[in-house]
Amino acid sequence: MPKCLPLAALLLLPGLAVAQPAPSGVGPVFPPREQEPQPAEVLKREQQMGLGNEFTPQQDRTVDQIYKDLTGSSPNPPPPAPPASGSQRPHR
Repeated sequence: MPKCLPLAALLLLPGLAVAQPAPSGVGPVFPPREQEPQPAEVLKREQQMGLGNEFTPQQDRTVDQIYKDLTGSSPNPPPPAPPASGSQRPHR
């Protein structure tokens, strides 16, 4: 018996498999316990457990300042200012 015959049989076996239709829906389906929780759900659980913002306002300002020093931008930037009325070009 030639040595290449078992190899050829192994190469042909995957072609004999029957294709299964893909499940409906978008993306993979995971059991609910394996999905990442929504932020509102996490907040609700934390409040039920008595957890919350454990930092003082001074600590919050210190963390914001460190973030600004490291990144060069504010972690809570102000909303953009509306354009001045004189700077708009007239429509043609």
